[in-house]
Order: sequence, then structure tokens, then C-alpha cells
Amino acid sequence: MKKAKEKTSDNQSIKENSIKDLLNNLLQLESGTLLPVQQVILKEVLINDKTFDELADSLKLTPYIQKQILSTGVLRLNQLIKELGKSLDAYYRVSEELKKTKGLLQETGNKPQPQVMLSAKQKHALSLHITKAGFSKRFITVCEYAGIFKVSQLVKYSGLDFLRLRGCGRKSIREVEDFFERNDLIWKMEL
Repeated sequence: MKKAKEKTSDNQSIKENSIKDLLNNLLQLESGTLLPVQQVILKEVLINDKTFDELADSLKLTPYIQKQILSTGVLRLNQLIKELGKSLDAYYRVSEELKKTKGLLQETGNKPQPQVMLSAKQKHALSLHITKAGFSKRFITVCEYAGIFKVSQLVKYSGLDFLRLRGCGRKSIREVEDFFERNDLIWKMEL
């Protein structure tokens, strides 16, 4: 019987310490959503186990006011947790979409294409400087950073290799693919 009580007490102590650690980490995580007085009251009451009466002298606030401040602080922390959850969900969705895009590029973009006769439209597009091809500033910066100055250099990349360039993302890939489609060009084009 005594061992069962000790085990229950140990489990309770572990739970309480875990909850206190979580609260402490959450208070450190929040950035500016809580007022300093809310942070103090939450920490002292929920983590350090102080009573409102004990805090009344040091904070110069009545227990009633402290309870109201604690209540609004808890509400703000709950809002923060919900916002973090939404941000995490959005991150996972974008991460999955990026994996799918990489997979598609790997399937289609890494195969060299056979050399073909170029049309006048293709020749013109290939001769263009990146800055004259109608690409966005961000895209031009990505290309220049990678040493790509002409469309003829760009078509030598596979979609996956281009995606790996610093600053390149889905929008850049879409921008290239739209340009390629308009000008009958493809990734890894043999010139």
C-alpha cells in the first residue's frame, strides 16, 4: 500500500514538473503577446506555486486583479498555441508540396532530350539575355548568382538542378516553365 502511494506521488511529481517545464518553455516562446505583468503572474502562480496573496505585496495588485490578469494571459497563450498549430500545419503542407514538385522534376527533368532542329522562335528565345526575357527581378538574381546569363545556359539545367540553386523555389520553377512553354523550350535541352 505504501509503495502504491509513493508510485502515485512520483507520477504526480513527474506530471507536475513536466507541465511546469511546458509552461516555462511556452512563456519563453511567446514573443510580445503577453504583457510583462502577465508573464510574471503566470510564471509565479503556475510554475513557482505562489499564491495571489503572496504576490499582492510585491506586485502592488489585489488578488482579484491578479486573477483577471492571469485569466487574460492564459487566453493569450491559448491563442498563441492555436496560431503555432496553424503555422505548423501550413509548413507541413508546403513541405509535402515541395516533395511532390521535386519528385515530378526528378521524373521528367533529369532525362536529356534528343537534339532537334530549332525553330526561329526557339533560336530567338535561346539568344536572349536573362534580363531581356521578361523574368522577375528575383528570378534574375537567382540566375546571376548561379552564373546563368542567357536562356541558352538556363535550358541546360534539369528542373531539379535548377530548384537546388540558392533562392530558387516553386515560383521560379513556374516562371521558367511558363517561359519554356511559350517558346517551345524544355529542361536539359541539347544544343
